[in-house]
Amino acid sequence: IRAHVTAALRAAATAAEPGSDAQLQLTEAFATFASSDDDLALIQGLFTGEETFEGLVVGQDLRWNLLIALVTGGVAGEAEIAAEQERDATATGKEKAACARAAVPTAEAKAAAWTLLVDTPDLANQTIEEVGIGFQRVHDNALLTPYVDKYFAMLTDMWSTRTFHIGQSIAQLAFPVRLASTELLTGCEKWLQDNGSASAGLVRVVTEHRDDVARALTAQAFDAS
Repeated sequence: IRAHVTAALRAAATAAEPGSDAQLQLTEAFATFASSDDDLALIQGLFTGEETFEGLVVGQDLRWNLLIALVTGGVAGEAEIAAEQERDATATGKEKAACARAAVPTAEAKAAAWTLLVDTPDLANQTIEEVGIGFQRVHDNALLTPYVDKYFAMLTDMWSTRTFHIGQSIAQLAFPVRLASTELLTGCEKWLQDNGSASAGLVRVVTEHRDDVARALTAQAFDAS
């Protein structure tokens, strides 16, 4: 399915009206899914300027999106992130660099991202969002497997030490929804059963996660049939 979607997005981006918003959006979507050597080579070419789509303007926002795609795919790393952060010496550049570092496909990088996201109380709101987005960017879902139990274990204490807005953001961004499985659904249900006196806001977030996983499992069962 990923290969089919990626191929369709690549074809659509290539065929889009030169210089259009659709071309930009399709290119960004293609980069998000790109994982094969051939697709990543094209992303690399767009990033360096060696490849181009007619009319496509590779501005700073798109450069970061392309670089994060390369990092997620394992073909770029700290050297490229640091160089891009130096090129974009803005608050946004710092936040996007945090996203890129969280997207590095190693257990160590995911652990560092988790610590930033969950255990760093003074992290700025926008940085929390970018780290959470990067944390979830994986081509190998196994990188997120260790965070199922960790997610449910940290929720109550984290929520009690954060503002409502930040607590809600972390509870949403740290949830390993890509691992939609009966185990994850059971984890949600058990947490809800064991934490009936938790904050209504936190209960709502976990309930929504439970419902998302249940819908995913229904879709999986339908596809399997």
